[in-house]
Amino acid sequence: MPRVLKRIESVVPRRAYGFGGKARGLAALARAGFPVPVAYAMPGWVGDSFFSSVLDIADRPRALLRTPHVSDARLQAIAQRVRDATLPQDVVRSVTDASLAMRDEGAISFAVRSSAMHEDLEGASAAGMHMTLLNLMREDEVLDAVKVCWSGLFRPRVVSYLRTLGDEIPVSVGIVIQAMVPAEVSGVLFTANPLTGDGGEVVINAAYGLGSSVVDGRVTPDTYRVDKATGQLRDRIIGEKAQQTVLDRSGGVREVAVDERKRKAGALSEQQLLQLTDLAKRCLL
Repeated sequence: MPRVLKRIESVVPRRAYGFGGKARGLAALARAGFPVPVAYAMPGWVGDSFFSSVLDIADRPRALLRTPHVSDARLQAIAQRVRDATLPQDVVRSVTDASLAMRDEGAISFAVRSSAMHEDLEGASAAGMHMTLLNLMREDEVLDAVKVCWSGLFRPRVVSYLRTLGDEIPVSVGIVIQAMVPAEVSGVLFTANPLTGDGGEVVINAAYGLGSSVVDGRVTPDTYRVDKATGQLRDRIIGEKAQQTVLDRSGGVREVAVDERKRKAGALSEQQLLQLTDLAKRCLL
């Protein structure tokens, strides 16, 4: 039987289709020498096999997409069955072993992230559709989070989105289990301007704390436009940054207010902008 989990740098990007978009991107970065936090990837077939063992044929993702109307109540009930079911022992053993290995390398807590096969495709981004659980302290929390990520496939808005993509869209969901990073500043970097298509500049959105608050729109981040060739700052817009998401000592995350002075200051220094621009250019090599 194929392995349930693979170390992220051992995943070959051109053969990583079955691991989903996030895992494929992380694998490419890790193998190219970028500073990627230690992680393991679980392919989508593991979730498919789990669905086959705990769900009736009519309640599995592909069948649901072919059903003309599925009520929200039915989807919620299916998702709950997924969360309540018992994981196979090979999955439990593999996740536990991976968690222990990451702890040996310094991980204190973990992020569990969905990595769907229909994410980050040319015609389907699935941005913000799937689940991520942060700062999980115990192995049993990580195991439960795997099921939560799988159950996210049955959320009404996910089913509606997949229906729009046609019958041939892949529906499997892989998983990434990754060491949690207690970020002071985080955000999103674009190697080209996503609004204008200008490939000559890097665009960075950044705010204090974890990047989840930037990605899901709960804070207004700083926006930096940097000339890719020279590293010169073309434009900077200071965002409000009134709140930040931080790790809670007991697990999970919490929201805290940002000091008034920090709100008005840029989250990134000139040196950090240069370093990020260099990383962006390396991505394109």
